Amino acid sequence: MFRLLLVALVLTSLSATAHAADGDAPAPRTFDEVDYSFASERDIFVGGLRLRLLEAGPADGERVLLLHCFGLSSQVWREVMPALAKAGYRVVTYDAPGHGKSDKPVIPLRLKHLKNIAHGVLDELGWREATLIGSSMGGATALWVAIDDPKRVSRLVLVDAAGLDLRAWFGPAWGTIDGTHATTAPDWMWGIIYDLAVQASHPLSTRVRAELISTRGDPQAARAAHSFKTIVDDLLRTNLSAGLPRVTARTLVVTGAHDRLVRPAHAEALAAGIAGARLIVWDDLGHLPQLEDPARLNAAILEHLR
Repeated sequence: MFRLLLVALVLTSLSATAHAADGDAPAPRTFDEVDYSFASERDIFVGGLRLRLLEAGPADGERVLLLHCFGLSSQVWREVMPALAKAGYRVVTYDAPGHGKSDKPVIPLRLKHLKNIAHGVLDELGWREATLIGSSMGGATALWVAIDDPKRVSRLVLVDAAGLDLRAWFGPAWGTIDGTHATTAPDWMWGIIYDLAVQASHPLSTRVRAELISTRGDPQAARAAHSFKTIVDDLLRTNLSAGLPRVTARTLVVTGAHDRLVRPAHAEALAAGIAGARLIVWDDLGHLPQLEDPARLNAAILEHLR
């Protein structure tokens, strides 16, 4: 049965490539090819780990922290961050451990560690409270911060966020990739995994595939393998539903109807469990609206923040 599923996914991947739009913007081949002229970049140390951090917007603007998804990096916010900065917000994002330009520790990393890292970044910035915007893995991280310390999160935006048990859907596929997948899995397997995140015919699928694969060229990729595996294993099992009533931040939950990694039912459950939360489901988007249609996501975020 699984072999038939794998064949179907390969065909889906090939179909996505065939349907890619001619004008599809090429993905950066390395982290340094992303234009971050709108932001300043520096390293900070949190929990003994070096993190690459980006800052933009007026120093006295309302504070916003962006938390990225698994497998990519703060690159995914490159069309969201400048829009928020232009609107007058002080916007910060960082590469999570094991990702981007941040340290790749050879220790197991779990969602609890990522939550503690987010707390540490806020402490390092001197921010007593902020708006947290998280995508997928970053959404689960932001949600746990809001549960753990409600006074610290003034507003919350969950973008196709994890945080509920995902084993029934994603577990079998993830189990086929062993702990060394970050350096040994073939590019087509990475491509299939992220084709699951968007519509098969959506031109973004080829762009996201190329961008994900580009992260594997990092010199520390071999060090990331174990951390990557343990993070996802933990994400599959984490269920924050019992803590949802503790969230006091004004919350927006957005998702794409074609999200095949964290299905819309998860977003519906998150919105139902958080008092006063607003839910938006976009019928034509998948798992990564910040790349698929950043203008639409920006508009929704700015409306929520105002």
